[in-house]
Amino acid sequence: GWTSDGSATWEVVDGVLKSSGERGHLFSPRGDYRDHDLRARLRISDGGNSGLYFRTQPTGEWPNGYEAQVNSNYPDPQKTGSLYGRAEVHVQLVPPDTWFDYEVRCREEAQGPRITILVNGIVITEFVDGERRFASGHVALQQHHAGSVLEVARLEVRER
Repeated sequence: GWTSDGSATWEVVDGVLKSSGERGHLFSPRGDYRDHDLRARLRISDGGNSGLYFRTQPTGEWPNGYEAQVNSNYPDPQKTGSLYGRAEVHVQLVPPDTWFDYEVRCREEAQGPRITILVNGIVITEFVDGERRFASGHVALQQHHAGSVLEVARLEVRER
């Protein structure tokens, strides 16, 4: 029931979801996720770039929602652990072609949604969106550009 946009290819190889090709996103069937934990086991290729989107909507070239960046050494300065465009991490936490555990917690609070991003069990980013930009939406994976390969060994969503 997942849907895709763009020209990316999504396939399961030996139990691992792999992306390839041009830009595209893979969206969860449900588009009403609000408070949740996302847990994923990921690997990004050398020179690759991707993202784990949440509370997002398909809106054309790039989804409209929050993005937990997946980037080891692509030239974009926002690396894995960043909440893209909101809370930036500029150091490489995970080398390319290395499996890692990624967790995103999103909880509505009085001040706005609190977003916590963990890499291999360590809190990297904590951000409260006082502007409440995105109330609910899909979970999505990103294929950023040709030559990038995202591998997903596990993806779990737990509502809170």
